[in-house]
Amino acid sequence: KNNMKKPASRLIQFALGFAIAVATADAHAQLAVKGKLLFKDDFKTPTNYTSQRQPVADGWTVQVAHSNWKKTGDGVQSNWRGGHMPVLQFNCEHPFSNVVIEVDFRFHKEPGTNGPNKGAACRISPTNPSLDPSAYSASVWANLDSKDRQPGMVLEHDVWKPNGIVTVDHKPLTLKPDKWYRVRMELTGDTALASCNGVTVYGSHDKFGLPKTTIALGSGYCVHDFRRFRIYEATPNPKWTALASGKTTGDARLNLPSGK
Repeated sequence: KNNMKKPASRLIQFALGFAIAVATADAHAQLAVKGKLLFKDDFKTPTNYTSQRQPVADGWTVQVAHSNWKKTGDGVQSNWRGGHMPVLQFNCEHPFSNVVIEVDFRFHKEPGTNGPNKGAACRISPTNPSLDPSAYSASVWANLDSKDRQPGMVLEHDVWKPNGIVTVDHKPLTLKPDKWYRVRMELTGDTALASCNGVTVYGSHDKFGLPKTTIALGSGYCVHDFRRFRIYEATPNPKWTALASGKTTGDARLNLPSGK
């Protein structure tokens, strides 16, 4: 009996050790710690998404900024109709700063088609039109092949003018059609961290810390689905260790299409 207990005890110790190691690694990977839920949207409220602001939660409205958006059984779906990439904009009466933002997305591609079918990406862009006009204060892209940005995970500040994009961090990213992915964006002070499918980008910019009043949710040009949009109050993670790849303002200015 004693011999049987030892392997079981060792197995339990190993499992606990593994769980602690995973938790520690996760803590070091996260810039921010989630707090109170500030906003959630499962895309069930408006009957139809239009360019007019519609109440979606207490103090929050939603409107279509570009292209077509419609409700589905999973959440909401973007359908590009020419011109700018699809964008759904959320507006908040009360400015927020230190937050964790999460959304799930997937995309669909039809084999053998080109043109509008190209370009899969998810973009989260919190900003403040009054304090940072004609710009996205902070923006993260999980980009497979949209023509609007470099492929990969991209963290940036985007001013809507030629050469207005400051790329703060960029890493390769693998995405596949018809599979759900979660994009997580963390903001504390002037520093941001974002992750998707095991890839993390982070860095600092003086505009990242501005109080935000809107969030633009953007998609690529093929059909995209979104679900489970969440914004949490956040505090800095005391166990977080800065990643070696982190950058600060002005590392790269790219001549890419910018704008809302």
